[in-house]
Amino acid sequence: MGIRERIIAVAITLPLWVLLLTAPPTLVAAQGEMARMKSDYRRPPPSTVDSQVLVDLGRDLFFDPQISASGKTACASCHFPELGWTVTDARSRNDSGKLTSRKSQPLIGLRHAGKGPFGWDGRNPSLEAQAKSSIATGSMSMRDTATPVKVEVIEERVRSNAAYAAKFEVALPGTPINIDSVARALAAFERALEPGPAAFDRWIEGDESAISEQAKRGFVLSTPKRLALSATPAGDSPTTVSMISARRPRIAVAEPSSRTTH
Repeated sequence: MGIRERIIAVAITLPLWVLLLTAPPTLVAAQGEMARMKSDYRRPPPSTVDSQVLVDLGRDLFFDPQISASGKTACASCHFPELGWTVTDARSRNDSGKLTSRKSQPLIGLRHAGKGPFGWDGRNPSLEAQAKSSIATGSMSMRDTATPVKVEVIEERVRSNAAYAAKFEVALPGTPINIDSVARALAAFERALEPGPAAFDRWIEGDESAISEQAKRGFVLSTPKRLALSATPAGDSPTTVSMISARRPRIAVAEPSSRTTH
């Protein structure tokens, strides 16, 4: 094994505290590069909520089966908080009791997806459109039965509920209670669903015990920015530290959480 290979092997196998105590300045510099590399993986700050009362109204509607045609299926029937707001089954069951064509899509972090489109095939230009179509003609509509329920019936259920009427007046003053305002509230709640911190996030923030040494090695080996320690010709500094950049979009999966932003 040559000098370069030995340096790389040391850099990616020794724990950070060992490197900082025993490494020559070049390896300490490498740790500085590691810190800068980790900074690219800091999760964005939690999104702000425009209207908490609208989010709270959306939460109530999300878990209420009365917004489905049968009155038995809620949005939460296919999006379980403890499962990252999805299901474990390959396909969900719709309000008609039949299997859907696809698995329910996870809902965490949707605000960070921007303005859309949404859905596995991108058919919905916004979260509001997705919620509206699901209730009116989609998985909550009983469209696969001989007795589908009109949207007007669902709207009247919500309007005739005194508690909902009061909450809508606070959240959306003067706005009619209909499929559009229901979808608006549901979308506000879904946008507020933030993923909880994963072990990787805790490590990025400085908790060295959050992930294993093997995982740290994997980060160095597979991250878009990799450490490259290269020997320099005689007469120059013994070893220089450089970064090889191969930027790619970050894709991170956090541990599911039902926490919403405030």
